[in-house]
Amino acid sequence: MHVQLRDTSLADAPAQVLAESEAIVGEGAGPVLASVELPDPPAADRVTVWAHADVAGNRKVSIGDYVTTQSHPVPSPEQQPASLDVTVRPVR
Repeated sequence: MHVQLRDTSLADAPAQVLAESEAIVGEGAGPVLASVELPDPPAADRVTVWAHADVAGNRKVSIGDYVTTQSHPVPSPEQQPASLDVTVRPVR
């Protein structure tokens, strides 16, 4: 499982990766916990979580993998929960 925190505040520009983390997940493992820590609070106006379960193992999004398909904003430091649930969907 590859998880990134991305700055998505700029329109019509690629998102900048602010932090990332990887975890090995077994087949049929069910819900997965991944942790991404930032050294300092992000300066971006909008930070979102992106996740990719790389079933193919090629570090590319491929058919059979799982990815986030909706925006998952990271709350401000004052509002951050202990965890944030993010759903990944199969790539078809």
